[in-house]
Amino acid sequence: MKVLVVDDNQALLEMLGMVLESLGHQAVLYESPIQAAFAAHTEAFDLLITDVCMPQYSGQDLAENVRLNRVNQDLPVLMISAHPEADAMLGRIGKRSYFLRKPFSTQEFVKTLEVLTQGERA
Repeated sequence: MKVLVVDDNQALLEMLGMVLESLGHQAVLYESPIQAAFAAHTEAFDLLITDVCMPQYSGQDLAENVRLNRVNQDLPVLMISAHPEADAMLGRIGKRSYFLRKPFSTQEFVKTLEVLTQGERA
């Protein structure tokens, strides 16, 4: 899978990228949601993983913008956040949206990815 990962926390971003690549996925990492949105309008992705609360552009705004591109319009989105009400955004983002609350372990992240990729194959 080619995965677009966006988080303004560089350490978390790098950890997610390492885990994804150790599982055989291609991770495309951005600290800036605006740069990530531009990338998603120029290439196709299989999954978007994004923080909810970022400066300049929220994860919800990013997901909506990324899905404007026809090639990414059905892109599954995994939202990650420590904000207690962030999972309420899923209904506004639409179908194929998932949530993982921070802090999470590497094992929780991997298990969530397994569920997402199994759902994509079904």
